[in-house]
Amino acid sequence: MNTTMTLLSIYQKLPFYQAGHFSGVQALVDRVSRSKRVHVIELAIRQGVQTMILMQALASQPDFPIKHLKVTAVGTGFEQQIKQTGDRLKSFAESINLSFSYKVVIVKDMLDFNRDLLELDPREALGVFSLYGLWSLIMQQDRLESLMKVIKSTNPRVMVMCEVAANLNSPNFVNRLIEALFYYGAVFDSLEDCMDREDENRGITESIYLGEAIRSMVAADGAERVIRHVNIDVWRKFFARLGMKEIGFSVSSLSQAKLVAEKFSCGSSCTFDMDGKSIIIGWKGTPIESLSAWEFS
Repeated sequence: MNTTMTLLSIYQKLPFYQAGHFSGVQALVDRVSRSKRVHVIELAIRQGVQTMILMQALASQPDFPIKHLKVTAVGTGFEQQIKQTGDRLKSFAESINLSFSYKVVIVKDMLDFNRDLLELDPREALGVFSLYGLWSLIMQQDRLESLMKVIKSTNPRVMVMCEVAANLNSPNFVNRLIEALFYYGAVFDSLEDCMDREDENRGITESIYLGEAIRSMVAADGAERVIRHVNIDVWRKFFARLGMKEIGFSVSSLSQAKLVAEKFSCGSSCTFDMDGKSIIIGWKGTPIESLSAWEFS
């Protein structure tokens, strides 16, 4: 089973994932676009699709040409995959004539992560992109808080975060089950509408990725329940304790999301709503992911 190919296939077929990527990248570009040197810390780079979108956006600015883009990929595992992503990004940078460097920071424990590992340069405009990069630390509050304090110490211009827009971490089983039914029901419905039933990658996604997530959600508890997600309200309360301030998205960010969805034959089922200053991207009205932007006071 080729995990990278499966995830890329899902990304290419489901409009809400692409919509979130493009809108999030636009929010990041809005804050760093006038800088000649840009440094982006990626908290969950995965296949790096969002990074390619960012690279293209920065390289295509006629009024503010960028001299150099540096990306630092942070993680606690999957070092080989993260390095392979870096190789793809370097090749892509060459193809669009973009000066680019890539650094991998792997720590065994997030408590070991510190700003000295980031090789910060005061000439660079710093931004942070977290694409489903924080939910895995929900049950490790000390690690999550330590990570965010390090990020705060770097004083980035913006942190853009995309996470699941459902509260799947309730201690009450019935509440958790109801939330899971709505959320996963919408995801399965999107697969039905956007992918062929014979598509191998759809089968892998349904049986392995979604199957395991649902099993963890409803049939496990304590340390065995590894899949945990919380909605934007929970994130707001946590970030407020760290002195983080939620900032709004530009009109162009929301427009980007809608334009991307319209390119899909099934894109009309994608919905876009505002929850305060956050964008909630949904499927037929059911929230799928939340996109928010933050600055540090």
